Amino acid sequence: LLETHLRIDWVYAEATQPGFESIGPQQELIPPPPEEMAILYDLALQGNLRGIQERATRLEQLNEKYRPFASELQQLARGFEDKALIALIQRYTEER
Repeated sequence: LLETHLRIDWVYAEATQPGFESIGPQQELIPPPPEEMAILYDLALQGNLRGIQERATRLEQLNEKYRPFASELQQLARGFEDKALIALIQRYTEER
């Protein structure tokens, strides 16, 4: 109905385009050291999404193996998913 009444054409993006990366089963999430996890947890509890994004960028630069975890943090922070961020950090903190 929207398409008809507003005379718009829907454009569907394919998941293979840049910017649509997702963590798949082939990419294992390797969390950073406990000190970094504690910092991330504090930032998440404060709701400091910008701080989490900055820390995730730092993690990517620290070691390539943290890239999938940092990417997941970035995605959740950009989507304002503060509860999901806290849950992710807690899950990987408890697994250690």
